[in-house]
Amino acid sequence: FIVQCTDAPDSAELRAPLRPAHKGYLDGLGRSVIARGPLQTDDGEATTGSAFLLDVAGRAAAETLLAEEPYTKAGGIYGHVTMERWFFGHV
Repeated sequence: FIVQCTDAPDSAELRAPLRPAHKGYLDGLGRSVIARGPLQTDDGEATTGSAFLLDVAGRAAAETLLAEEPYTKAGGIYGHVTMERWFFGHV
């Protein structure tokens, strides 16, 4: 699954103190997280959200993983979230 989380307006102050917990949570997920990282403005000066590439059994597992993520649990950080199934393999 590809998950894109766009920050809510004025959420930067909420994000900063939770960053260590956010990183620790994702580190603990091992191979379930193929890639992850912040979304940024074109100049790289500001974070606008987060993106995750997940290798999990299904949508329910992806939703649970995201629900337990510290930024999600805190509320007020993500204004919009999209989640789409992604096929990992060769075409």
